[in-house]
Amino acid sequence: MTPDMFLNIFAIDPQEKVWGDTTPVSINSTHEVHFLNIKRGGYSSRHRHEKNNLFYVVSGVIEVVRFDSEGQEKEGVALLLVQESEDRPHCA
Repeated sequence: MTPDMFLNIFAIDPQEKVWGDTTPVSINSTHEVHFLNIKRGGYSSRHRHEKNNLFYVVSGVIEVVRFDSEGQEKEGVALLLVQESEDRPHCA
């Protein structure tokens, strides 16, 4: 993390998702920081992020699965309460 990633700190209302909700707390040109509340049994489709994303799990558990540029599974990381994951740009 770099100091400039916290230049635009704010908190807005949570955005509802099928898997729970996300509250963006900092967004700038290269990074986003989100607080996540995960619902039991929730899931998200495979997608990619254009920025570095830092996720803090506030409630629940989530598994983040990363894929390489060919779409092959690279790694899976289970996140528990108050753990973080930094997703790099263009990871699916």
